[in-house]
Amino acid sequence: MHYMFATCGINGNYDYTGLSDRDRLAVHTLYPEDVRVAEFVGTTVIKTDENLVLGLAWKQRGAYLDFVARDFSWKIVGNVVGTIADLNVRLPAGNYTLQYAYQDFLGRDYSYTGTVYVMEPKTFAGVIAGPIAARAVLY
Repeated sequence: MHYMFATCGINGNYDYTGLSDRDRLAVHTLYPEDVRVAEFVGTTVIKTDENLVLGLAWKQRGAYLDFVARDFSWKIVGNVVGTIADLNVRLPAGNYTLQYAYQDFLGRDYSYTGTVYVMEPKTFAGVIAGPIAARAVLY
């Protein structure tokens, strides 16, 4: 709304140039893209001494999961490894196909397929950490 009550210090949206995280989540949920991608937060490139920790992006943005989403499925190489919004598993070194899916409150399906890379710490340092450090600006 664009109500303005200057005497009370309320200038409505005239001073606000964007939507809040929850506003963006609501718009995204009510008006999803044509291709509905299951969104998650976390990293899919890890070391063998770390767990693969991923979570529903909507949850991270503050969505009320008991209403917004259901029927979660996390699969690694076709095997179900989780059926809740979050995933926390340990994997040995290797590359794995990750599939993630769920339904929203209107019964619309969301899915994602990608790759998880699990590396020995020494390999990780050479492949990931080393090149990133090499590009860092030194002061």
